[in-house]
Amino acid sequence: MPRVCTVVFVADCCQVIELALSRVPHDNRDSIIEIIMQVKSTWAQKRAMLLKKGLLRSIVDELEILSDTGVVPFVFRTCLSLFTGCR
Repeated sequence: MPRVCTVVFVADCCQVIELALSRVPHDNRDSIIEIIMQVKSTWAQKRAMLLKKGLLRSIVDELEILSDTGVVPFVFRTCLSLFTGCR
């Protein structure tokens, strides 16, 4: 049973992240995902890069909150193929 719970959890997180990314312009989505996935950058650095890409501050705030949950990097790695298929 724990395996099923993990799958449901990942699917729910993918839906949340997909919803957040739906507000990101399609032409910038790849570079936005790359910025979010940078492990050596602080969120202050990521925020500056995302704002330079033209994202609204409210969207950057949402992405930062999702990242602070600690789930985002795991889910991005797990669901990246879904995002690629959804574009």
